[in-house]
Amino acid sequence: MYNMEKSMKKEDIYIISTAYEKKEDAVEMARFFINNKLISCGQIFPNVESLYLWDGKLQQEEEYLVIMKTFGKHVRKIEQLLLEKHPYDTPEYVVTRAEHVTESYLAWMREGLL
Repeated sequence: MYNMEKSMKKEDIYIISTAYEKKEDAVEMARFFINNKLISCGQIFPNVESLYLWDGKLQQEEEYLVIMKTFGKHVRKIEQLLLEKHPYDTPEYVVTRAEHVTESYLAWMREGLL
């Protein structure tokens, strides 16, 4: 596992992506993280066509992609909760640091999460 904790700063903004088979699960998880002040925003994209290898066989599924924005201080807690609650055995959990956001967006995130 790639360890980004050495470079992660608690007030940097991170974008997390994951995917769900069912829209209800995607909405429920995004609401859970927002209500617990772990993410500022969850965007759900329907009809994402995913192709991947599973047990050595090519799979093709339609999924709901969830993009979440948060601060570095919440990334590990989100990972822990997502892995506990996600219906997949091996859920997608990809974290990317945002290089730049507007001051107004940063202020809005701080209001809700800090």
